[in-house]
Amino acid sequence: MSGGFFRIQLNVDQQEIVKFAAEGHNILITGQAGVGKSEVVKRIIATLNSRGGTVGIVCSSGISCQVYDRGIASTVHSFYGLMTADLPWRQLIDRCLANSVVCDRVKAIDVIIWDEASMSSQRMFELVNCLHHELADDQVNRTFPFAGKQLILVGEFLQLQPVPNIFDEGCYMFESPLFDFAISHRFALTKVMRQSDSDKHFLNVLAEIRLGRCSKDSEEYIFSLKRNLSIDLEESATHIFFRKIPVTLMNRKELDKLPGELLVYNASFENDNSRSMSWPGVEVLQLKRGCKVMLVWNLSDNLKNGSMGVFTGVQGVDLLVFFEGVGVVEIPQQTWIKRNLTGHKMGGVTQFPLVLAYAVTCHRSQGLTLASAIVHCSREYVSGLIYVAISRVRSPEHIQILDFSPQQLLRPPKRVSFEDDEVAIPFELTEVYRQRLMHESILATPSEAVIKKILDLCHL
Repeated sequence: MSGGFFRIQLNVDQQEIVKFAAEGHNILITGQAGVGKSEVVKRIIATLNSRGGTVGIVCSSGISCQVYDRGIASTVHSFYGLMTADLPWRQLIDRCLANSVVCDRVKAIDVIIWDEASMSSQRMFELVNCLHHELADDQVNRTFPFAGKQLILVGEFLQLQPVPNIFDEGCYMFESPLFDFAISHRFALTKVMRQSDSDKHFLNVLAEIRLGRCSKDSEEYIFSLKRNLSIDLEESATHIFFRKIPVTLMNRKELDKLPGELLVYNASFENDNSRSMSWPGVEVLQLKRGCKVMLVWNLSDNLKNGSMGVFTGVQGVDLLVFFEGVGVVEIPQQTWIKRNLTGHKMGGVTQFPLVLAYAVTCHRSQGLTLASAIVHCSREYVSGLIYVAISRVRSPEHIQILDFSPQQLLRPPKRVSFEDDEVAIPFELTEVYRQRLMHESILATPSEAVIKKILDLCHL
């Protein structure tokens, strides 16, 4: 994602975004797949680096980091030392501040590029802001969002809502009262950049589906994708369902087709409280040599939550999994901790961070780019399920869509769509952060003396 030579010529809209970023503005870059968001980000990074700026690139998921060269991007949780963020906010911030490596890293950056931002919650947005304020040396900077650091958000909010837990309600980050103060310019890219007519038609259909709409032409096009995939693509395809039960049945059906011994690994629960906790693995993991698996935990720069592999065997107490481009890797068990609202440990569960991956839920597929997919449509129970499922592939030749009906679609909330003029066109908000905000975790209200100093500097 670096270098001064680019083969792709940016269009006028993309150039305008790069210009705003180069001028130091906080911006949001949104738009569906295929509109060139990644090309804009590449150009922004190169422009800012050429001017001597220190850019920190964070992503909401581990698999999103793999878009960038190795070591360039980190998950938000890793970069800021938040780990699983399973503590009350003050305890969590104090733990981060006790990590000198994290503190030095956060202090060193001038610009934050937050990719796949739609998958991060309001709480995460506010925690990151709070960390920047805690580490700011300048009293004036503490009155600005993110302590005056430039913030560039990149993401498509017409996807599934962030996953809630005991500490996090799972609200979209733009629901934070901080969001409108921090992000004063929003750009929605709309021009599809893909070259082939087939890809353009597919992306135009996606543009309707993402808004919960489906014209007769789009309906006919989706029906045409019921045809079978080529043999090679069908064999490697990941099936996507909206509910867990058909995923479990499909995975077991495919596992039963394989010859060899069935290996069973039961999760170990610390106590009865642990059985009700939310964690990414499965209580009973069943494997055979040669079966398709997915990693559900970030293990390294190369192995992220969502990485696909093939189970090859056992070595000691670890499982062996082959990952393309990495090789055979030993996968140890992981332990997940359950805490109450005060941060005290209530229990834990230990299991291998793997699941069978012949089929996955739509929620688990979010953020992935699949080589091929077979989508089993059903009525949406939250908006965005069908859009997320069919946008997992880059080309219509690599997807089969079954059982689709326009009546299955739900319209997204208007604020999520970012389709009104207020968002599609850049607009100005005051640069002075002087509003009394709802959450203490965002920032305590600055003193009157500091506010007066800011107002004087801004001639307000």
